[in-house]
Amino acid sequence: MSMEKKLIGNFVEVAGTVMDIYGDKVVGEGTDWMRFEYMMKIRVSEDQIFEVKFSAKKSSKLYAGFTTLYDEVKTVAESGEDADRIRVTGKLVSNAFYSKGKLYEKVEIVVNSANREKEKKFENNASFATLGYIEEHKKLEDGTANIRALINEYSFNGRVRGHEITFNVADKDEVDDYLEFFKEKTVCSLEGMLVNKRVKVEIDPKDLEELSTKGTIGSAKKKILEENERRKKLREEGVFRNEMVLELTGGVEDISLEEIEHHKYPFLKEDIQDMIDDIDERLDKSLARDKERNPASYSVGIDDDDLPF
Repeated sequence: MSMEKKLIGNFVEVAGTVMDIYGDKVVGEGTDWMRFEYMMKIRVSEDQIFEVKFSAKKSSKLYAGFTTLYDEVKTVAESGEDADRIRVTGKLVSNAFYSKGKLYEKVEIVVNSANREKEKKFENNASFATLGYIEEHKKLEDGTANIRALINEYSFNGRVRGHEITFNVADKDEVDDYLEFFKEKTVCSLEGMLVNKRVKVEIDPKDLEELSTKGTIGSAKKKILEENERRKKLREEGVFRNEMVLELTGGVEDISLEEIEHHKYPFLKEDIQDMIDDIDERLDKSLARDKERNPASYSVGIDDDDLPF
């Protein structure tokens, strides 16, 4: 690869029809770091709808534009067929946190520019391109594979902010080729499409068990019977949700140290370690908060043999 061509560090584009705006809030009101945030749903095709996050400090250049967009944009939810079409660009980040003793990871799209369609038309799109340090591979039971990579959100004042994100190889015939191409412990460029997939939600078996109506009558019994019908339906049909998947379609392999240094990519050995340390620090803080809020989720069970009676 030529030293003259600089690769995209972390870029995502979503273009389509504005379905809805929700979750607006002011964070840090009255402080120097006060920011306005909201979420937007964009329909790229009939069954492909993606959420993007708008977030801007009041002191930033984005603030006025994002607040104006929030006030003026026409959504399908409110305006039907008169809804605006929009093109947003931004970065991929991972919102990883602990809740009730369990670690959750969700890829988010944080917007840094947005333009409503006017005279200039644009095609619907949902794609990404990002540099990443390949951490590990995993073949899945369905014949596809996941590639776990460390990506960078920004590099500012000597500090880098990293995110661990999973990419999917959906083409079963090319899985081995992709795993060979994106070698572990190398820096690569990963390109692909955003895809919504229907994923089955795991439910605690205890929440699916049939409840006894013993000792109940009338309205109390009726409520239990209705709950048992709901649980029966869940056992038979399951619960599903849409999950955004990053499907790989191509990329550039094994970017050399010389190229990293030449283009100042934040993927030197020390940068990678800084990103990992930063992720660990954020997760440690989330874990501490969760232990404080949900202590019962971390309590250690008592063995019967330890009981004094």
